[in-house]
Amino acid sequence: GPAGSTFDGGADGWQSTGTGCNLLGVLPDLQIPLICTTTNQHRATGGNPGGALFTDFSAVANLLGIITGNGTFRSPDFTITGTPTSAQFSLQRKASISGLINQGGTVDFAATLVRTDVSPATRTPLVSETITQNDPSFVSVPAQNLAATDVAPGVYHLELSGQFTTAQLQAAQGQVGIAYDNVRLRVQDGTDDGNVAPAVFTLPATGVSESTATLNGLVDPNGSETSYAFDYRAAGTDAFTTTAAAAAGSGTAPLPFSAAITSGLATCTSYEYRVRATNAQGEGTGDLVPFRTFCAPDVVTLPASPIGADNAGLSMSLRPNGPPTVYRYEISTNPDLAGAVRTEVRGPIEGNGVSSPLTETLATLPPSTTFFYRAIAGNRLGATNGAIVSFRTQARSGPGAPGAPGAQGARGTAGRSGGSSQLNNGDQRALLRIRSALVRVGSRGRRAGQIRLRIFCRTRTGQNCAGTVKLRTRGKINPSSIPGRRKAKRKVTFSTFEYQLAVGKTGVAIATIQPEKLDLLRRIRRAKIDIIVTVTDIDNNRQAIRRKGSIVLTR
Repeated sequence: GPAGSTFDGGADGWQSTGTGCNLLGVLPDLQIPLICTTTNQHRATGGNPGGALFTDFSAVANLLGIITGNGTFRSPDFTITGTPTSAQFSLQRKASISGLINQGGTVDFAATLVRTDVSPATRTPLVSETITQNDPSFVSVPAQNLAATDVAPGVYHLELSGQFTTAQLQAAQGQVGIAYDNVRLRVQDGTDDGNVAPAVFTLPATGVSESTATLNGLVDPNGSETSYAFDYRAAGTDAFTTTAAAAAGSGTAPLPFSAAITSGLATCTSYEYRVRATNAQGEGTGDLVPFRTFCAPDVVTLPASPIGADNAGLSMSLRPNGPPTVYRYEISTNPDLAGAVRTEVRGPIEGNGVSSPLTETLATLPPSTTFFYRAIAGNRLGATNGAIVSFRTQARSGPGAPGAPGAQGARGTAGRSGGSSQLNNGDQRALLRIRSALVRVGSRGRRAGQIRLRIFCRTRTGQNCAGTVKLRTRGKINPSSIPGRRKAKRKVTFSTFEYQLAVGKTGVAIATIQPEKLDLLRRIRRAKIDIIVTVTDIDNNRQAIRRKGSIVLTR
């Protein structure tokens, strides 16, 4: 018969058996709760039906070292009797962890079967996983089969454990966590499973286009002949449309089922759907899962920032609305953009998330000049122009008033105020120092495309260092990411991204290059680049620090 829990009646006897936070390499008397906290709890919301176990981890940004947090749940004891022949373990989990993974951290969870009526107790690993993406809805972990020797008659309990690890010199900001639901250990021992309604789990939609989508779900018939269907509707409406019912069989494990919606969906519309299954014992209904049909992109031109005497950062907010989308800017000194210059095409990016800001830094602009610009984005379903906005470059500033003989003012940098300059890395006047000459880019796994650049923010800035990092080839190269395809050679910008570092500290600026640039790097493996980092001090003096370096693909 089955042993496990769906948590719909509360925590069903599960208990938190431990949480912790550790700062690796630091004396044990450090007040760790000031750095991070981990909590375990049962919540009535979430899950299918409502109710699930949650482990939440939060940490503050720090420059002290790597933080680990952990949380463990234990099930009630249960007894296996009879003559078991096999067993199957399954569960669902979801993860709200993007804030940690985007900063280079890791999230791991494991399930273990523990037998306690023998000495020493035995521990059988059931499933373990390193989570590499955000899963806002519950997903099913592939069922694990156990041998008869793993479930011999005796007293057992289940353990669920999660561990969170931050990146060096960084931490998750805000709260991340994982949750567990529908934890089941089904032991085949010849006894009657009893009357059990089907268990169902709605999965994310696939094959989404401007008018079609494939709806997906998992159905566990729990031993009785079961049928299933999908209900879907436009978000914010009441009535569902239901697909034709289909047979799910009479098995005892979750199996995937799908239904294709081949027409009738409106473009650029948010929908929600659920899987529903019925057998003689009752009905199971999955959580509502959203999806959005494709359309032309949404783009908003944002105010330019930062602005110097000879440079400016053009900025936009972009929602691709599904298909791969490219973007660029038009800029002119005329309000109607007559004679506009277009920047290099960037992208593609895809999906329904909003990317903001996407910044393109222009240099060698004339001072004291008003410019007009707008953002443009397009995909296979159309192009969208953002509104036209304006900015004015700053005037070039001359020397400040002389200070007292022999001493520099408390808020001066070489006697200039509000100016802009370009310096080589290592110049004594520079507000920061680029520590990395070799920029390594990961080629696989969760760090594929990830860049890490070490920068020292000098105290003379009078504030935290913030600005943009640009990685651009020093010479012209074939920009094609496809081996054997030749294009006109040009300089290639691998990445432009924003950073922020604490004053007086060496920190790590982290970004992920776009997929097509990663494919290009896979083709050429290595390139000589200019690393250009902008920074502004407390008196609004702006510098662009340049260092010659190389970018290389690593494992």
